[in-house]
Amino acid sequence: MIGCLTLKPQLGVLIAVALLAAGLWRTIFAATATALVLAVLPTLAAGLKYWPMFFDRVSEQGDRLLGAIGATDLMVGTFYLMVRLGLPAELALTVQTGLALACVFAVAFVWRSGRVSLDTKAAALLAAIFLSAPYLWFYEAALMAATGLFLLRAGLIRQTPQHLALLFLLWLGAGIQAITVFLGQGDSGFPWAVIYVPVMATALVLCLLQLRSQPQPEPLAG
Repeated sequence: MIGCLTLKPQLGVLIAVALLAAGLWRTIFAATATALVLAVLPTLAAGLKYWPMFFDRVSEQGDRLLGAIGATDLMVGTFYLMVRLGLPAELALTVQTGLALACVFAVAFVWRSGRVSLDTKAAALLAAIFLSAPYLWFYEAALMAATGLFLLRAGLIRQTPQHLALLFLLWLGAGIQAITVFLGQGDSGFPWAVIYVPVMATALVLCLLQLRSQPQPEPLAG
């Protein structure tokens, strides 16, 4: 499944960071083999000319997105939010790159740690993927619901008004926005990233705080 996610690479880069940090080599080899198979198939079908054409189209799409990001109402994510708040697209992309690097370190620290549960690691990874991806459409905010589930299973959501509100917003995810899009109701131009980005940032911070709040595990006897 991780190898198949190379078809949507902006959502899979941090998974590689997590696997490397945790030293999950069998998973890394399996994902790499799957990705290679997916790369060979179009090459066999279209020849080596496929790849220059592919990268040309990727570059064109990137230029098109950079010029139209502020008017693309159905996008979410940090890059889109910064542009909607008035930051020039080039500067917003630079800030987004810095945030992505910060997310790389956050994921590496959490996944390398033996102090936190797998559920905490999964929640941190999903939140970091959302915050670091520069190309993110509204339906990909479904990651928020999964993040909320992992936070709940990890015991990081407690019965306080603030935590329950966070869980509600995570579980809601892109639900309201998706309904307004598909039914053609509401203001499709409302920047839902104003809600999504702070909520996912809060989820990531909760996970990072566990690195210092959990006791150091005792060494094995012998």
